[in-house]
Amino acid sequence: MDWEQLKKDYSLEDFYNLLCKNKPHHKSKLYSKWNYLESIAYEELLNENENFIECDKIIDEIVEFLKIQKKEVLSKYE
Repeated sequence: MDWEQLKKDYSLEDFYNLLCKNKPHHKSKLYSKWNYLESIAYEELLNENENFIECDKIIDEIVEFLKIQKKEVLSKYE
């Protein structure tokens, strides 16, 4: 997956939707990180004065989370 291209093409809302589609089970080690990212992304989406620097930081954190989650899932099947 070309994350850099997605970061150029997708908005914070798009990444928020991706994050929500990849919600881990609540007993997962990644759940607390997912919960944190979901809440900060949601709060920023509610903010009428969109802060592009903050949005970029949140997007970067979501991308890192999704990469880690993908590695964890793949390692279970190796």
